[in-house]
Amino acid sequence: MLRIDIPASLVEWIIALFKHRHLKVATAYGLRDGFTGNDGIDQGDALSPLLWRIFYDLLLIRIQQIKDSGYEMKVTWPNDINDPITWTQYRLQVLVCAYMDDTIFLESSRFRMQNIVDIANEFYIINDIDINAKKSELIIINPTVERHEQNIELGRDRSIIQATNEEIRYLRVWFSNKPSRR
Repeated sequence: MLRIDIPASLVEWIIALFKHRHLKVATAYGLRDGFTGNDGIDQGDALSPLLWRIFYDLLLIRIQQIKDSGYEMKVTWPNDINDPITWTQYRLQVLVCAYMDDTIFLESSRFRMQNIVDIANEFYIINDIDINAKKSELIIINPTVERHEQNIELGRDRSIIQATNEEIRYLRVWFSNKPSRR
């Protein structure tokens, strides 16, 4: 937070909100005995989206600095609708899409994808984050390599994530490596 010039007093106040919290759980049978929560931010906390964005920004910036990577979108557009002769080509390179801790990395080859995942793995290790490989999915569109080569290594333990032939869902959007049936 200091990196983006949030005043130190506000940073200390926010940190104090999450340290040594005494929590109780409400059940159908009443309040349970309390416990001291771990330091950290609960997903449902009102500050969670903002704090996650500040924290995760370093990783997203680092990945977006990789040259000539990701998924490229191009469109040619007229400079002036009254002058159809002059056109400009706009280009957007997308390497990563993220919402909170749900992330998509986009790349054109296994080697380049593994490079991005290795950068993310390093970030996760530095920040003591464990990635659940069982919740991670890899989809390859128009594969050019054999099935046994369609994988990446993810997380601290370098779990093998094998490409799927199934549709996957990310934030209610379906992705598939098969022609659309919808």
